[in-house]
Amino acid sequence: NEGIRRITCSAETSRIAWSHPTGETTYDWTAEVTSLQEGRNTITVTAQDEAGNTASDTIVVTYVIPLQAPTLLAPQEGALMDNACSDFMDRIEWSFSWQPAPQAEVYQLYVIHPQAAIPVLDVMTEQTQYDHSSTGYIIDQNRLGWRWRVRAGDGNDTWGEWSDWRTFDVEPLGTDCPYPL
Repeated sequence: NEGIRRITCSAETSRIAWSHPTGETTYDWTAEVTSLQEGRNTITVTAQDEAGNTASDTIVVTYVIPLQAPTLLAPQEGALMDNACSDFMDRIEWSFSWQPAPQAEVYQLYVIHPQAAIPVLDVMTEQTQYDHSSTGYIIDQNRLGWRWRVRAGDGNDTWGEWSDWRTFDVEPLGTDCPYPL
């Protein structure tokens, strides 16, 4: 009500916002306190009016630290990656790696060409490296501008943010064939 003079807050949270509309006026109050800790946090708000009457309310908030985006290691930005041979005697061999993200149990690797509707890789792995081997090949008009990124998951369908995109190109078809085509 309009007679509120003091509000105290006991919380393990970073911010509590309170508002109470009275007629056309809204009173806003924010308490800056300690940051949320991972796990269960108890938040208690006590209000006191001019007559000294108090009312309190307590809630429990469970906070999980958000998963961080992995830091990409290889291939480096602009790297030239393997291609195969048109006679299928050589395979495409690509390797991707990233730093582990704290509390991650699984990673999703996503690799796509900018003109493609479907990624060439959209895989889950528990490792921080993924080796891809394919019998196909990349035609010359699709060699440039490939993109990849990774995100971390907790193994329970909770995902962190994606890493930044990183780009790479693919070597010309037949570059490292075992014999001339």
